Amino acid sequence: MNKNKLLLSGLMLLAISVFTWSCKDDFTEEDYLKEKAKLDAEANQSEKDSIALTINIYNASISAGSTGGRVASGKGLTGLTVKLSADGVIQSATTSAEGIATFFVQPGSVAGVISGTGFATENFVLTIAKGDNINGKSDLSNASVTLPAFATTGATVAKVSGILTYEGDLLNNAKEFVPAGTTIAFAPTVASLTNYFDGNIFTPNADLDKFTIEGNFIATVTTNGAYSIDLPTGANGLVYTWTFSSFTAPQNIAVNKLENDVAASASAKVVSIPTVFSSTGLPGNNFSNIPSVPAVLVDIDAPPAAGTGAAASLKLLPTSVTGGGGFTILASGSGYPVSSATVPVTVNGGDFDAAVTGSTAAALLASTNSLGQITAITGTLGFGYRSQATLTIGGGGTGAVVRVNYASTVAPTFGTNAAGTSGTSLTNGGTGYFAAPVLEVKGFDALGNAIEGTASSTVSGGSVVDFNVPGTAFAKLDVVSFRPVSRVNAIANLGTFTGGVNNSGEFTFVGSAGVGINTAGAGYNPLVPPNVTVRALRGGTNAKIGAKMSTITPGAVDYLYVIDRGTGYYSQLPSAATSANFPTGPVAFTPTGSATNGTTALLPGTSYVVFANYGTGIRTAGVE
Repeated sequence: MNKNKLLLSGLMLLAISVFTWSCKDDFTEEDYLKEKAKLDAEANQSEKDSIALTINIYNASISAGSTGGRVASGKGLTGLTVKLSADGVIQSATTSAEGIATFFVQPGSVAGVISGTGFATENFVLTIAKGDNINGKSDLSNASVTLPAFATTGATVAKVSGILTYEGDLLNNAKEFVPAGTTIAFAPTVASLTNYFDGNIFTPNADLDKFTIEGNFIATVTTNGAYSIDLPTGANGLVYTWTFSSFTAPQNIAVNKLENDVAASASAKVVSIPTVFSSTGLPGNNFSNIPSVPAVLVDIDAPPAAGTGAAASLKLLPTSVTGGGGFTILASGSGYPVSSATVPVTVNGGDFDAAVTGSTAAALLASTNSLGQITAITGTLGFGYRSQATLTIGGGGTGAVVRVNYASTVAPTFGTNAAGTSGTSLTNGGTGYFAAPVLEVKGFDALGNAIEGTASSTVSGGSVVDFNVPGTAFAKLDVVSFRPVSRVNAIANLGTFTGGVNNSGEFTFVGSAGVGINTAGAGYNPLVPPNVTVRALRGGTNAKIGAKMSTITPGAVDYLYVIDRGTGYYSQLPSAATSANFPTGPVAFTPTGSATNGTTALLPGTSYVVFANYGTGIRTAGVE
């Protein structure tokens, strides 16, 4: 009995009840017969529209679909549960020994689910069409469909295993294992499922709109990046895609110490940055750009310590007490003898050197006006004074101040001559001077202002052996010293070499003027080149690099050259564009023991290996 007959019986009972209990006597027996005839007609028409749907399920893991249903060797699957949803009603049936489940449905779209122990759950959508009447009879129309089922256990599954890695350290040539607990999910492609259907295996009354294997098949990584999983497949094979679960891990990466600085040994450093590794996002866009830092750097030793111990003794040229510059009355005072030219003056200091040939002490007198004020200094100016003297005026007055306008220079001749008029000498040549220091002289002029003069020097064997003297006019010397030249580290960048490292990881560049040098440095021993250390951020051994000293700028490095080419070096860090991508479409699985990639479709009873790399990831923090 179908649902339309049940509906008719219910209406008849309802009509009788209404007829019996009606308050009004207007529902007659004639009315009842008319209503019954109407319901009978509708039931007959509904029965004509009902379709008997037969679903035949076969074991696709051992047989492939073909014209007319399944191949002869394909056995029907008994005991599977088939549920249909149609017209808001869910029907359920269990497949028979022949693998058949039967339902009555109305024309239109129906959705179904196939499930059972040992087989993958499957979803499908059918469109059921109304069949033609046969010879005008109102017999039930029939529709049928043959659907595959895929075993999840037993000998027919495909066994997939492998190792998952990621680029956790961009400074080596190895890959790191993903953390335990990371998952890899497999999903069969819709296109490969269509291999189990063709246009002739359905009756004209049934059309398969959609068929999918429900959900993903997920494997969990254990230790050392390893995973394994059994995947359902069929006699025609199934193609799978796969994706990773995301995780965050620190990644070692080389960056520059200073923003916009050259990528050289003086500025390179290694940092650890939190990085997200994931298979989400667009293909080829699941990574951050890697900073441009050469994989091979060099460190050039710093210049040696500045020379020490050199000392010179300097004297101003001996001259008169005034140095030829006369006197200036700063204050005339009062109380001195009136209109006198014989007021006594005492000369103090001035570093009078009596050993100087022709030296004579000054004998000075002061002149006054009618008011008893000092107006001039007269007398013998003397000879042999090496600095500015001070004057003390006697005569009983007070307040007079007279400045000696002394003007002289450091003796222009090195050493001491027979006449004793020069007094410059090198008292200690010192040690460790690979670049000539600067003679620095500080003192005061005739007005008492601090002044400074410098001059060059000459070194030999690390010691000062000669020097010039400054021509500045000093009235008094304060400090005489040798100032070493600036010491600047030389900096080189092997990344600037074109083809600096070949495919075998050997250095190939040929040294020439300026090659590899970012900063030439200063203060090096021109005769002893500094030591150069090769620092490979991603491996490499035995390379030796030499430094050539400049003949134009003493103490500076001119260029680098290869002494030993070494092996195993890399010219640049790995490129994000080449190391970050991984398959996002159907995977080329490699059967165990095969040297080349096998078919992309997994076949029953076969083992496959998938080694996958997450790439360089997306860094969650910026690089400096």
